Amino acid sequence: MKRKIRILVYVIALPFLLLLPMMIGGGIITGVLFNPRINENRMERIFIEDYELLVDVLAFLVNLGPETVFIRDDMGSGEMSIGGKRIEIGDADAIIAINKLKSRGFRAIEMDGNTVSFLRWSMRNRGRGIAFSLDGNEPVLPFLTRLVPLSKTYWYYYEEDFYEWRRHNQNN
Repeated sequence: MKRKIRILVYVIALPFLLLLPMMIGGGIITGVLFNPRINENRMERIFIEDYELLVDVLAFLVNLGPETVFIRDDMGSGEMSIGGKRIEIGDADAIIAINKLKSRGFRAIEMDGNTVSFLRWSMRNRGRGIAFSLDGNEPVLPFLTRLVPLSKTYWYYYEEDFYEWRRHNQNN
């Protein structure tokens, strides 16, 4: 009886132990292949291609006033969050522009303080995107590690990395 149980354990455990490294490796490879990092040069090209949409969304957000607004790619069409409360956008042109940006890979749009940010790439605790300064000063983002001006005034390419930011700010 013990021998049968031992064989059964081997039959079940062995394939799992052999497949586990492949599943982990496959997940990493899939993440890299289907979510490749976006560098500064590629972001500039994306910025130029999507500039009109970005400006349309920016104009809509600025008209809301000094609110903290968040729009994620998994929110329903026409929804945004203001102060943690989901509300309807109510502007057909803004909805069209936001949906087009989402379909082109933008993951989140946020307006907070002097910054409107358009997150284009993220993985774990890192993100890269396009930011606009509302007041002409450098954009302020929570875990900012790199900020590079783009081809138009007040527009920036940004990188956020929580762990890198924490290493540099641990003693402050």
